[in-house]
Amino acid sequence: MQIKLVTVKRPDARVHFKELIAPPFSDTEVGIWIHKDSRRQTLFLESAIAEEWEAAIESKSSVVRLKALPYAFEDQATKVAAFEALERRMTQVEVRTGQSKFRTAVLARYGNRCAITQTDIPEITEAAHIIPYGKSTLHRNDPHNGICLRVDLHRMFDAGLLWIEGNQLFVSDSVDASEYRALHGTTISPQPSPELCSVREEWVKTRKF
Repeated sequence: MQIKLVTVKRPDARVHFKELIAPPFSDTEVGIWIHKDSRRQTLFLESAIAEEWEAAIESKSSVVRLKALPYAFEDQATKVAAFEALERRMTQVEVRTGQSKFRTAVLARYGNRCAITQTDIPEITEAAHIIPYGKSTLHRNDPHNGICLRVDLHRMFDAGLLWIEGNQLFVSDSVDASEYRALHGTTISPQPSPELCSVREEWVKTRKF
C-alpha cells in the first residue's frame, strides 16, 4: 500500500499534519516514521502497518462523529443510543491501534516460535497477553506482557486452562486430553515476566480472571 502524506484525509475527519505526531497517530509505525523524518512524502506500507494506520484514521473519525452527535439528534433516547454505539466502535478501533507493534515485538522475542511447542508456522502462532488487554491500560502494548503461543494454546491460556509459574507451564486438572497434559511442566524460554505471570496465576487460581 502507498500513501501520500499530502492526501491523508477522510470525508468525515481531515487529518492535519500537526496531528500526525500526536495520539492516535503517534502510536503507529507511520506516526513514528513521520516524527523521525517529516520530509517524507510517500510511504510504502506492509499490510499490518497499513491496517494499524487505518485504525488510527477510524479512531480520529469516530472522535469527530462523537463530538458532532449532540447537534445531530433532537430526541434524547436516540442521542444516547448513538453515543453508546459510537463508544463501542471507538473501543474496538483502539484495540487494533498499536497491536501490530506488540505482535511484532513479542514474536521477535520468541524467534517466531511458540514458547511451549516451538511451532514456527506463522499462520498458527500468535502474541498472547499475559495480563489481558482489558485488565490494564499500562500493559496493553508492552511486549514484556506478551508470549508467543500456538493458536490453540493461546485460546486455552486466555481461558485460564494454562498458566506459568516461574519458567514452567502448568495445565489445569480440568484438561484431560493427553496431548495437552503432556505439556505440563514444560520449561518456557525465554522466560516471560515473572511479575506479570504471578499476577495472572493469582487471578486464575482465585477465579478473578
